[in-house]
Amino acid sequence: MSTTSSLFSDFSNPTKAEWLEKITRDLKGKPLEELEWQLEEQIRLAATFGPEDNLPSSKTLSAGRNNNSWSIGEYLFVHKPEAANAQALEGLLGGVNAPLFHLHHLPSREELEVLLANIEPSFISIHFAPAYPGKDPAELFRNLIYYARRRNLKLADIYGSMDFDPLLDWSEPPFTALARVLKFAQRHTPNFKVLQVNGLTLHTGIENTSRELALLIAKGATYLNAMEEQGIPAAVTNQHLQFSVAISTSYFVEIAKIRALKILWANVLNGFGLEEAPLPPIAAHLAEETQTDEREYNMIKAATQAMSAVIGGANLLYLPPADLRIQGESSSFTRRIARNVQHLLQMESHLDQVVDPAAGSYYIEHLTQQFCEQAWHKFQQIEAQGGFLQLENL
Repeated sequence: MSTTSSLFSDFSNPTKAEWLEKITRDLKGKPLEELEWQLEEQIRLAATFGPEDNLPSSKTLSAGRNNNSWSIGEYLFVHKPEAANAQALEGLLGGVNAPLFHLHHLPSREELEVLLANIEPSFISIHFAPAYPGKDPAELFRNLIYYARRRNLKLADIYGSMDFDPLLDWSEPPFTALARVLKFAQRHTPNFKVLQVNGLTLHTGIENTSRELALLIAKGATYLNAMEEQGIPAAVTNQHLQFSVAISTSYFVEIAKIRALKILWANVLNGFGLEEAPLPPIAAHLAEETQTDEREYNMIKAATQAMSAVIGGANLLYLPPADLRIQGESSSFTRRIARNVQHLLQMESHLDQVVDPAAGSYYIEHLTQQFCEQAWHKFQQIEAQGGFLQLENL
């Protein structure tokens, strides 16, 4: 007898009818329909799904990976380079491998040397989010390149990203500047993502998930088209692109959302003739509305939110320290807890070892399919209006 058959030999294999009969008894006269969930206008979820529902079969969403590993991120708010560097080193010693530097002013080349002192970029990935008035990501990128060359670092060995989302932060998107950065990145920094489809502001609640997905891929498609007009092939833009998404507390919804995003973007790439192109990384952040003034409550929620992100297949995960919203800054303790949540999911739950761990779940597969269908329909509506830039209503 095989190991698998032996494992399940002591368990019966009930039919869906038997499950429904048991549920009906437990409801004690209440209608079964009360357990159904009207998530969106066109998405209604039954209480249970099984093989009898004849759901469309789908392939495991491997995205070219042979495991489900993800990078452990940490937020670093840079007011003074020395203090931010000390916190970054603390995080790296604690297992962080994808620090995200929130910059409150454009760091000079000298300040970058202080900020990144004793950090070896070739062993980790480094990420930057400029958050200051009049920001110029192209200038930030130039300073990073200057810093790398002064340290004699191989540019091709630098992994990371820069939060450059022209359609988010500028009334007149700087596509020409983006094209210049992409041309340089194509030649010298193949592993650094210089363009981000920032979806954090597109998240408006789980009841609008298909809309959120449609806007994400519509914005991404706009960048592919805009860069082609600048002479940059879609394959190059895709290579240097990263998505960021907000993770709510709705466990199954967020798993299905990330899975659906991968399928939807693969369809977009197919439309550009890029059937074999790699999928961009997805950085997951906890939705802002999920953070409360209760530290311990934030810690508990972060664990399940983190699970939904990584089971869905996020490539990078950022968990805010549980007291960040309360105090405006974090303590060493809460930063350590935020890191350790991810360590537990990797080293004890082994969620990094199985590609697409949600594959085969009838419920999640069905929800993923529903999101794909509804989001693709909305995406076509956006395209019919002239794309993301011309969108008036959805």
